[in-house]
Parts: sequence; structure tokens; C-alpha cells
Amino acid sequence: MSTNLSKHRAWRAGKAGNRVIGGLIVAGVLLAVGGAFGMDDPKTPATSTGLEPGTTDPANLAAPSGPDLSEVVPLVPSDAAPGESPQPGASPNGGPSTPAKPNPTAAPATTVPTSTAPATTAPPATGNLALHRPAQASSTIRSAHAALYATDGSADTYWEGANHGLPQTLTVDLGTAARMGRVVLRLPPASGWPSRTQTIAVLAGLDGSTFSTVTGPAQYTFDAANGNVVTLTLPAPTARYLRLSFTANSQWDAGQVSEVEVYAA
Repeated sequence: MSTNLSKHRAWRAGKAGNRVIGGLIVAGVLLAVGGAFGMDDPKTPATSTGLEPGTTDPANLAAPSGPDLSEVVPLVPSDAAPGESPQPGASPNGGPSTPAKPNPTAAPATTVPTSTAPATTAPPATGNLALHRPAQASSTIRSAHAALYATDGSADTYWEGANHGLPQTLTVDLGTAARMGRVVLRLPPASGWPSRTQTIAVLAGLDGSTFSTVTGPAQYTFDAANGNVVTLTLPAPTARYLRLSFTANSQWDAGQVSEVEVYAA
């Protein structure tokens, strides 16, 4: 039995020796690998990572390092002065450069010569200036012979003032001032109206309230043989309103006229 005990001790001693030798071999391999990968000096105590032997720390699995692109140095042609940046369109390799597009410039302002048209005088109006213009009378015998019938363009209709109402006035608004050259007065045709004489004065004004005498009271004969027409020549007053003042009538005690026509000078 002592022999067996001695054998057993010898076997255990050999096994322990093998462990020591295996440990030395493993330590040597680690030192060799550590030197190849730039490990710290083996004299410095290793820091425990808490990892099982044979495993790799994930912190050491960083992405492979590459060139640092945080600072990019622009290429400068060899003939550029120190600190000088290449001009736009210049080739950094010294090749032909692309000319920079010139900035568009605004066309110089031009002054258009102005000319003033010569003042012109409106030509005199033609035709009957009183045709269809408003008319007012100081009195009217009835609505069928109102003042508006003195400018309606028909000699068959007429204005007549109230009986025994002389003097009476008839005023026509031409709408705009004009130089009046002549006035034509008409009565209905001779078939129904015998000849008569009326005393009439002509006045004119610009505002319809103030009038000046153009021709004083005068007798005008409406001759049935000549169509009962009378023409009054005026000294070309400039006015908008024409007023006829009736003060006498040889056939009737009122003013009468079927048409008032005004013509420019």
C-alpha cells in the first residue's frame, strides 16, 4: 500500500509540473502576441477586464481608422501667391481657365424728349346749338304750349306765355359757353298763323342767373309770306344761356315762338 501511495504522489507532482510548464508556455505566447499588437510593457500590471480568457473586449473592435477629413486643405495652384485663393473659374492644375461670366449691367437711362403741343382753339360748333336743349319760361298758357316745345325741332309746336302776362321771358341753356352769332326765331306756318310783330330783347349770361343785354328791345315782323321766320344778328357774345324778353305782340297779349335756333359766330 505504501508503494501505491508513493506512485500516487509522484503522479500528482508530475501533473502539477505539467500545469506550471503549460502556464509558462501560454504566458509566453501572450507576451509575444501582445508585443506584436503594441501591447503595453509586460512589466506593467494588466488591468482586469472581467472577461473570460480567450474572449475579445468589444471596446477594442473599433472601426478601422482612416484619414482625418475634418480639415480639408484647398488646392492652390503652384503659381499662386501664399495665402491667395484661386479665382472663380481658374483651373487648380494650371490648365485653361473658364472665363467668369460678366455681371449684367443695366442699360443707361434715356430721357425721352417731351414736347408741348401747341394750344388749339376748339372749332366753332356747327348746327343749331339750342336743338333739344332745356328751356324755361316765366309763364305758360298751358302744358301743351310749354317752353320745351321751343327747342324740340318742330315748327308745328310752340311756346306761348300766359294771356295778358307781358313782359315774359324764354331762356335756353346751351349746355356750354359759345360765341353766338345769330338767332333764328320761328312761328307756326302761315296756314294757321297770320303775320304779326313782336317786340323782343336779347340777353345772355354764363351762370343762368346774371344776364347782360346783347340787343335792346326791337320790333321783329313774322311775315306769313316768308314762312314766319325772323333772323337776329348778334355781336358774338360768349355765353351759355340765351334769354329772349317779350314786351309786345300785335296779334296776342303774350309772347309766342315755335322754335328758337342759335348758331355760333
